[in-house]
Amino acid sequence: YTMSHSEDNLCKDLIQWREMKMIEEDLDGNDFFGPQIIMSNKILHCIIDLTHYFKLTTPTSLLEQTGWCYSMDHGPEIIQLIRAWIPVPV
Repeated sequence: YTMSHSEDNLCKDLIQWREMKMIEEDLDGNDFFGPQIIMSNKILHCIIDLTHYFKLTTPTSLLEQTGWCYSMDHGPEIIQLIRAWIPVPV
């Protein structure tokens, strides 16, 4: 598929979100892993792909579909970002 404008914006917001989380959780001094300590690029792109097919609706679906270990901690924020750019079809 070709990434839509909304999906591209979601990707940018997720990158910005994980950088912000690094600072909030006092992990910004980690030069080895960087922002990927919060969310790897693989998980980030998996989220975008799954969002394209409307597969992520709850933190539980985020965990089940991606296996991201922080799904239950940060899932509500991620789902909120997803819905801001890609509303669930009616």
